[in-house]
Amino acid sequence: MLGLALAGCSIGEDADEEPTAGRTERSFAPSEKPALYLYPREVTRLDVTLDYAGELTYTYPAVEQEGTKATWQVTATPAGELTDAAGREYPYLFWEGVNARSFTPTEGFVVEAGREVEFLEDKLAVLGLNQREAAEFITYWGAADRRARTLPGDVRR
Repeated sequence: MLGLALAGCSIGEDADEEPTAGRTERSFAPSEKPALYLYPREVTRLDVTLDYAGELTYTYPAVEQEGTKATWQVTATPAGELTDAAGREYPYLFWEGVNARSFTPTEGFVVEAGREVEFLEDKLAVLGLNQREAAEFITYWGAADRRARTLPGDVRR
């Protein structure tokens, strides 16, 4: 059995919406800072394949890519430590991409200025992220919020 945690902002697809590929204006939704954490019950050699409905713009560590699919080859430990064939260690598998479907949030949270970290710590614990995963999420999105970007699930008026 393998435990898998996904942290970050992965933009979902609206089943009723038509793909926007082919439009001339920029209507693509970015998937930012998605991280794949792996927790097998025992040390396990894995091929992890992501089939993304869009264009992958960055992956780390380097992956074999074929069309919309990217495959990482790693050895994972129960503590979530990942090692590639060259012996390099990683805390998670990282990717970003541009989804060819637009995304409009229909629900979310309004977070009082200055309480973003407290809010995220609470919500990420509810989602089951451990302290390391939550810290990695918060250090990315907390800085992004300070640059006036929208937090995942956040609605500002």
